[in-house]
Amino acid sequence: MGTLFDRLEEGRPEGPEEAELHKIWEASALREARVPDTQDAWSDLAARLPKHEVPKRSPVFRFAWAGGLALAAIPVLVLLLSGDLFQPPQLHFKTQPGEQQSADLADGSTVVLNADTAYSLREGFGDAHRTSMLVGEAFFDVVTGDHPFIIETPLAEVRVVGTRFNVFARGDRVRVGVVEGIVEVSDQRQKMTLQAGQQIWWPPRQEQPETVTPDRFPPWRNHLIHCDRTPLAEVCAEIGRRFNVIIRVENPETGKLLVDGLLDASNPKSAVDALCLLVDKTYRQENGAFIIE
Repeated sequence: MGTLFDRLEEGRPEGPEEAELHKIWEASALREARVPDTQDAWSDLAARLPKHEVPKRSPVFRFAWAGGLALAAIPVLVLLLSGDLFQPPQLHFKTQPGEQQSADLADGSTVVLNADTAYSLREGFGDAHRTSMLVGEAFFDVVTGDHPFIIETPLAEVRVVGTRFNVFARGDRVRVGVVEGIVEVSDQRQKMTLQAGQQIWWPPRQEQPETVTPDRFPPWRNHLIHCDRTPLAEVCAEIGRRFNVIIRVENPETGKLLVDGLLDASNPKSAVDALCLLVDKTYRQENGAFIIE
């Protein structure tokens, strides 16, 4: 007759056999089994895996412009980010004792500042005007422009169109000398015009300008110091500015001596040597300073 499972393989059981098979199914643990949920299985698997930190990436910015617009915009973007388009023109220049500096101006002119000099451009220089201010000494190479090139000093105004010239403006002394072109010097009371190879102190000490040698002018650019009845104390101050050294005059009366001639200013010692030779004085050195006796 065989077992119940043998008859189950042969076909569907009927009657009492079916009731017996149902009883076995009710008591079986398989009745509680269910088809596993796939999402739950993946969640459980992920929970069992070791955790790894995912490195953070810097944000990437992408720009989607049509056709050549994107390519044309990229150089503009680079320039904007670099900040070069927003660099304001330099308006103020300053040198320290022992320092010289050259600068290219907005109008194409150039200026070389001697030691201990302040030079400023007025706002709008190059477009609306070419006006500047000087305290100290500087050599100018001015290009021709739509506006006159004007240098204001404490005592006088220097006006040019296109030329090469030097301006000295310290204390109550202004000296203007011309290498090339024409320069006009004036104040509220008078005006004078200088040609190439001419120089004048301001206020004028004489009616006619002095003569200078253009290829050796100004002296400071040729390592020389020009003395024209200059008080010795002022010459010492100029040497001190030029080389950032200390020069003291022990006797106040010695400081009032007037000096004429050119000093070799290749270095501070050669300048002091030449100065003392001109005035028949001696000096000594103490801790780097020059003491004129």
